[in-house]
Amino acid sequence: MARLPAPRRHAEALFELASERGKEEGVLNNLKSGREVLTHPLLLSLFENPKVSLDEKKKILRRVIPDMEDIFEKFLLFLVDKGRMRLLPGIASEYERIFNEKRGIEYAEVITAVSLDEDMEERIKRRLSELFGKEIYISKRVDPGIIGGMVVRVGDKLIDGSIRMRLEEMRKSLRG
Repeated sequence: MARLPAPRRHAEALFELASERGKEEGVLNNLKSGREVLTHPLLLSLFENPKVSLDEKKKILRRVIPDMEDIFEKFLLFLVDKGRMRLLPGIASEYERIFNEKRGIEYAEVITAVSLDEDMEERIKRRLSELFGKEIYISKRVDPGIIGGMVVRVGDKLIDGSIRMRLEEMRKSLRG
């Protein structure tokens, strides 16, 4: 059996601990607020410096994220101790993915040639929810290069209903 990447293993372990204590959302909020700040090069060099005591590092963590869940603080100290703070952005992304998966939430990117009105956005959201059996949150992007239709990316699935793709398919079939 293949080993999972380190950020995913850490995220799964953290999520399991947070779930046992009913703190999944609190830890997610801590991860979101700490993701960028804690991996700033100046802080990383401080966390990786063996001359700075663990107590001092703990004080710094508490100043940077004042309302930390106890589980999250212990987790960060573990990362500091093992020299793995650089993994925090990946851990945060994986944790959020697990959090959303457990709650039946999925994110979709919808690319259209022109901007969507609210009614069309809601219809797309509803249809994607039906298709995937999950609550869907969408982010929209306009790309005139797709000519018309839309391209939807949900997780690792891609639905390309663009005019550009149809023209490409037609071109391929005409070439034989």
